[in-house]
Amino acid sequence: SSKSTFDIAPSLSNALIRYFSVVILLIKLLFIFFVSIIAYEKYIDAAYLERLGEEYMRYFHQYTASPLLIVNTADIDPANNSRDFDELFETIRTTTAGRHYVNPVRA
Repeated sequence: SSKSTFDIAPSLSNALIRYFSVVILLIKLLFIFFVSIIAYEKYIDAAYLERLGEEYMRYFHQYTASPLLIVNTADIDPANNSRDFDELFETIRTTTAGRHYVNPVRA
């Protein structure tokens, strides 16, 4: 006998929850990593960092393999501010298919 949609949905939901939990953990680890290397960035040529940023932007603006969340981090600090981290975490957790832009502004 084949499973109905209702039988498959809970296992799919659990798989998605596990997937996004891993993704969120990886993002948190990346934040910690980048915070730890900030001191080394002063030795990297500014022109190189500019080109690298442009290449990442170009790549992700064409990316369609999964949901894409583009976050302007100019006014937030999720690595050092738990409120910013929690809000970004919630945004990531609730993001669905497609491309999404987030522009948080702090007063």
